[in-house]
Amino acid sequence: MLITALRTFSGAHDSTNNDRGRLEAIGRLLYLSWGADLMRDALAPDPVEHAVPRLLTVLALGALGLLIGGATIVRFLRRARSEGTLSQV
Repeated sequence: MLITALRTFSGAHDSTNNDRGRLEAIGRLLYLSWGADLMRDALAPDPVEHAVPRLLTVLALGALGLLIGGATIVRFLRRARSEGTLSQV
């Protein structure tokens, strides 16, 4: 069992490599990876391609995440207060 686990986590197993490819494809959809790519490109000696649109996209998606997160917290706090399940510390 230990040997199977080691082979799986070391990448020697074929399905692990396929899973890694799927995980990387899903990760490319997340805006955090776009921000990391932009930062990596900014630190490279070559000029950054499409810097302004990329930066604006990352900032817009971050602002959208902040708005959605804030609205969600407000909604759940109102619900907890109305049901009396919000404890006061």
